[in-house]
Amino acid sequence: MRHLSASFWIASLLFSLFSTHAIYGRKNVPHPPQADRSSIHAACPKYHDLLHTKLEIAFDADPAALQGTATLQLKPHFYPQTQLILAAPAMHIHRVHLMEDAVSTPLCYVHADGQLRVVLDRLYTREEPYWVEIKYTILAEQADDGGGIHPGFHFMNSEDAGLRQIWLQGGLRAGECWFPTLDAPNQQATQEVYITVEDRFTTLSNGVLVFATLNEDQTRTDYWRMDLPHVPYLAMVVVGEFVETQDEWNDIPVNAYADPAYARSVLGTLPEMLTFFSEKLDYPYPWPSYRQVILPGCTDVGVASTTAVVLPGAAQADEGHVWTDAAYEGAMAQALFQHWFGSLVSVESWDQLSLHVSLGKLGAHLWRGYTWGAYDRDQELLDTWQRYLADLAYDSDAGVVSTCVDCRVYNPDRVVLLWHTLKNYLGEAAFFQSLNHYLRRYAFATADLHQLRRSFEEVTGEDLHVFFEQWFSVPGHPVLRVEHSYKSGKLTVKVWQCQAGLMYQLPLEVIVWVGGEQVRHTLHIDRAYQEYTWEVAERPEVVYIDRGCLLLGEIEHPKAPAEYHALYRYGEDFFSRYEALRWCIVHHDPAHGVLCEVLSEALQDDYWGFRVMAAEACGVAGGMVEGLEGAKVEGVRLLEGLGEEDVEWRVCRG
Repeated sequence: MRHLSASFWIASLLFSLFSTHAIYGRKNVPHPPQADRSSIHAACPKYHDLLHTKLEIAFDADPAALQGTATLQLKPHFYPQTQLILAAPAMHIHRVHLMEDAVSTPLCYVHADGQLRVVLDRLYTREEPYWVEIKYTILAEQADDGGGIHPGFHFMNSEDAGLRQIWLQGGLRAGECWFPTLDAPNQQATQEVYITVEDRFTTLSNGVLVFATLNEDQTRTDYWRMDLPHVPYLAMVVVGEFVETQDEWNDIPVNAYADPAYARSVLGTLPEMLTFFSEKLDYPYPWPSYRQVILPGCTDVGVASTTAVVLPGAAQADEGHVWTDAAYEGAMAQALFQHWFGSLVSVESWDQLSLHVSLGKLGAHLWRGYTWGAYDRDQELLDTWQRYLADLAYDSDAGVVSTCVDCRVYNPDRVVLLWHTLKNYLGEAAFFQSLNHYLRRYAFATADLHQLRRSFEEVTGEDLHVFFEQWFSVPGHPVLRVEHSYKSGKLTVKVWQCQAGLMYQLPLEVIVWVGGEQVRHTLHIDRAYQEYTWEVAERPEVVYIDRGCLLLGEIEHPKAPAEYHALYRYGEDFFSRYEALRWCIVHHDPAHGVLCEVLSEALQDDYWGFRVMAAEACGVAGGMVEGLEGAKVEGVRLLEGLGEEDVEWRVCRG
């Protein structure tokens, strides 16, 4: 049974309602500067190809340390090479050997500035793969970044039990923190990991657990193997005392790990998610296993590595129950969807890593719509838009989270709205067939934004160069001012682009209701000012710009109070009815009798979110507007019913 925190959802709705960064217009928020193209990072040069990684790791508790041996198979990518450069920060390198036919040959090396430079014994060509073995140690205290934790390398202790959990994390620049590698998103290799731990511990890594061997000193060595190539930054290891919950999907093990008190519900809806995404993409889940572990020491919402996902301790709500509200179920869906976009197909450069993060967010939105309906999905899109605007209001350079990724352009919240916009423009069937084309063409390989664009173009026959160029070359978004008027049987719509700089090319849909009937008009906006006129039989009841055509943009389109009432009644999607309800709540002028009618109707709305918005508004306006006394009583009753700590989601949704 699914549960929902009432306070969480009410807070979310109130933020949507009263935020000054509303989807329909905002003020005093600076636009980010134009992108400096010279700052965009190229793909990592490939002097070598990483073919295989073999890791043998063990741990010391006091002092906390990792003892490791990494054996790497490599070959020059094209040009002959006499040296090898690996990422290896915060490591003590003990030796580097060339391994050939069971013969170990010491190699000269220099370890400085986070890099391990190895001088090979001779010149190697691209037809000559070779093996290098590196023995190393990482001390946790020396790996510390100054904040108590080093990215990618976590020892988690407790005062009473000592060492409890170890997490060797995957992610951006994280893999190199615990094993020497070619840490780049355009490298892919098979992998095997031998993990030696105390016998009381459970281990987790990528791929499948092949065997476990009990050693004479009462330790145990687990052997994990990944036979399909994946990017090294998505390698991971978790060690801890867990209870394992087992399931399967299409003969693939789907297991979950948690503290014993939380073991019963950790799997949640994972098998159903696997079916949903495999069918939606028409591409079955491509990996040999899927595992999910809850780590109290994890503070991120969710961290995805190939075949293994880490969720935070906060995902454990109470004994015997795991939180499955939108935040954590969304994190589960996003992490799973990234096994297609990020693991199966990786990106050429760190700059474009957020493209696959945004596609992961798209997966979370798809799951939200599948499980809770289109209105709940669109509520999440509204929240995504407002997070993006809040970043801009806080800092015009917001989202630049590392030297690798310019998130002014590739902000995942920004880009996922573009994927939804493109899906609405192309149609759902064409959109997902294009993603299928992209996955099948670049499976177990790398691709970039332009190759993704070409997949869309090859499937649909559309020229999408302008769409991708205007949205992915520079940051920012369009700001539209719309006015409409009626005179002598003619409707006139005027559109201004008010943003500085780039003039966007935008297909817009204008929806006109006349006599209760809906008529759609398609506009192509590409200039600073454009005007359109149509003949209509009578004065329209309401004129509305379809938000599905422009999810990443501001639209200021004032209407008369009666038009907002008509929009709430006639609107078929979340955004149209949200605009009408929000206007009525914000403009609770006693002179506008429409307020009482709209709020009274909203209290009985099929969508629970609108009922909550109306109930909150009645509490504010009930004593100010004549005729709302009964609605205020109904609103208070509804909010009191939502005041419990946990509320059944389906009761909230009605």
